[in-house]
Amino acid sequence: MNTNFTLSTGDAIIFDMDGTLWNALDSYARIWNVCMREFAISGQIEAADLLRYMGFSIEEIFSRGIIQTPPNLNRHLFLKRLEEIEDAMIKSINASKINSGEIDTALVKVKGASGNMEIADGLIKISDGTYVRVAVGKYGETDDYTLTVWDANGKVMWSATGITADAIKDAIIVDGMISDDANISPNKINIAALITTINKDGGLTVKSSNVTIDASGGFSSGGGGFSSFGGGGGGDDDE
Repeated sequence: MNTNFTLSTGDAIIFDMDGTLWNALDSYARIWNVCMREFAISGQIEAADLLRYMGFSIEEIFSRGIIQTPPNLNRHLFLKRLEEIEDAMIKSINASKINSGEIDTALVKVKGASGNMEIADGLIKISDGTYVRVAVGKYGETDDYTLTVWDANGKVMWSATGITADAIKDAIIVDGMISDDANISPNKINIAALITTINKDGGLTVKSSNVTIDASGGFSSGGGGFSSFGGGGGGDDDE
C-alpha cells in the first residue's frame, strides 16, 4: 500500500465525512428517537447504541433489532419517516417548514438566488451585479439610517441628505412644482438671461416699452418713458 500519497500523484481526494471527519452519532440518535415517539415506540436510542451498527444501512440497522418493534408497525412507513426526519434535521430545511419565529439577520445573511439582493443586520441592499442600486438601513461612512438610490452609473440620485442633480434626468420642473412663497434668492437668478428674454433683442437694458410695473403704487410703461402714479414723487405733484 502506498503510504506516501501526495496531491501530485492522485486525481482526486474523497473524504467520508459522516463518522470520519464529523461525528454524526448524536444527530442520528436524535433522529431515531423523534421517529420512535411519532410511532409510539417505547425506548431511547443513545449514540453508543448506534456505534455498534456503524457502516450498516438504515434497513440493516432496523433488521438487526436496534429497537423492539411492535407487531403492527408498518416498517416501510417507519423507514420512510426516518429518512424524512434525517433530511430535515441534517441536510436541509424546507422554507415551507418555517411558519413562525424570528430570523436574526445579525447571524444569518439572506441572499437572493442571483446574489443581487442581500439582507444582513439592519441593511437591505439590491444591486445590478455591478453597482449597489438601492440600500435601506444603516449604510455608508456615517453608519446612519438611509434610503439611498443610485443610477446605472453608480451615481447617487437621492439619500438621507436629499435629492441630487443626477436624479433629474429630464426637464421636468414646471410652474406647479415651485411654491408660491419660494422666495428664490436673486443670486440664483440669471439676471442677464432674464433681461435679454424680456427685450427680445439681446440687449441688457430694460426698455420701458417692454415692462409694466403695478400702476396702483409705482410705475407703468409709457411708450417713451416711465410715469409715476400716487407714489408721492417730486415736481408738480407736490403742489
